[in-house]
Amino acid sequence: MKNALTAMMLLAFAGSAHAMDLAGVEIHGFASQGYIKTSPDNNFPVSNSGDGSFNFNDFAVNFSKEVTPDLRVGLQLLAMDRGSYGKDKITLDWAFGDY
Repeated sequence: MKNALTAMMLLAFAGSAHAMDLAGVEIHGFASQGYIKTSPDNNFPVSNSGDGSFNFNDFAVNFSKEVTPDLRVGLQLLAMDRGSYGKDKITLDWAFGDY
């Protein structure tokens, strides 16, 4: 029940896009919650007990800034959970510098 309530709240949040601009830094993000049910012959790292699982989510926040008129930089931090993979550990997903 707790997972279902969390999933509904996250789905409501994922449906609304928000952006912030703080001192010239643009901040965007997203959250998604899924449900997965697999068969015993899968290779996916989520339990294949047949009961299904809510251990299937993504959360990210990204930042970008125009440093000079010729230089723009940015990065995204991502956390995901895929059963035994990810465990919502925050990682650098991507970064860029555009000159």
